[in-house]
Amino acid sequence: MRMLCAALCLALAAPTQEAPPIDELLRATPSGLCVVVGAGDGRTAAALADGGRRLVHVLEADEARVLAARTLLETKKFTGVATVEHWAGSGLPYPENLVNLLIAETPVAEADVLRVLAPNGAALVKRDGAWKTLRKPRPSNFGDWTHWRNGADGNMVSADLAVGVPTGLRWVAGPAQDAGGKKWYYDHILVSAGGRNFYDYDEQIVARDAYNGVLLWTRPIKAPVFKERASRCLPIRRRR
Repeated sequence: MRMLCAALCLALAAPTQEAPPIDELLRATPSGLCVVVGAGDGRTAAALADGGRRLVHVLEADEARVLAARTLLETKKFTGVATVEHWAGSGLPYPENLVNLLIAETPVAEADVLRVLAPNGAALVKRDGAWKTLRKPRPSNFGDWTHWRNGADGNMVSADLAVGVPTGLRWVAGPAQDAGGKKWYYDHILVSAGGRNFYDYDEQIVARDAYNGVLLWTRPIKAPVFKERASRCLPIRRRR
């Protein structure tokens, strides 16, 4: 109880901080993984978590600010959507191409920010008292898989030039494709375009961010089931 009161007193007594100009970035990022470096008074994290469609992770070196930000987010019932973690490391604790939106009020190397940003992601960093916007374009050698067999022509050779040997697992989310061994994977269709994965299940279509697996939306739909079946092969007659 004393810690809670201390956190509230700290939040009330702290000087009003200039809020980062995030309105445009919020409209451009209605969902996805958002990171806040430097909790401040917690209001930036609360603005990102509002609506429940963004997953927010806050990094803060000051333990008192961690407590104050957690208290604010719990008061606004954002538990499970926004998390505040004590962090005092020198580099951002994320793999590359993961974060959709990053807000940094404390100094972070721009190279590290661009490393963790997902393609088409954006960051707002504070430099010398002014806010600077960083954007990470999608690499030109990335490809899409927009149909059951890559493209409308059915050619399963992808134009993606960035693909290589798998070296790890990025994320796990959603229902198992197999459904306990009762279905073949042919009952599920996956297509990917523009950094989004679309899963066509029996009763719904699910969209997830391709880089971090965050749920974007679901739509109920009764989709036709497509299955491959072996065709009968006719014997080849040789000419004599």
